[in-house]
Amino acid sequence: MKQSHAHKLKRHTYSNGTQVYFCTLPDCSFRSAIGLNLGKRTICWRCGKEFLMNVYSLTLAKPHCEECHVFKNEKKQRRIEPNKRDSAVLPVVSVVSTISESIGTNVVSSLKDKMTSALNQVIEYKTLEEKDDDL
Repeated sequence: MKQSHAHKLKRHTYSNGTQVYFCTLPDCSFRSAIGLNLGKRTICWRCGKEFLMNVYSLTLAKPHCEECHVFKNEKKQRRIEPNKRDSAVLPVVSVVSTISESIGTNVVSSLKDKMTSALNQVIEYKTLEEKDDDL
């Protein structure tokens, strides 16, 4: 009797452009067209629990369940906010921005100094030319 199990699907694209899902579990040679997996039971790539494939999960190369899905705006907030267990550590984003601000300030001030000295040299040269013309 054939053993039934939930597949752990992964998308593969052939050179002719055809896309299929295939099972990555050992001893399983299951393969099917992408659209035929809608509503089928599969194993989540992130948590390992079984879930039913929906329209969104069909678009993923390694399908995961809705519980494991992280929206883009949540991802940005996670990057900016420090972890609660590491509350004493500054978030990487703020450290990087502080460093880049100090570097930017140093670059601007050194550029300003260089421009000022170059302008002063031009003014000195012009005044020397005017003095030579008067003689």
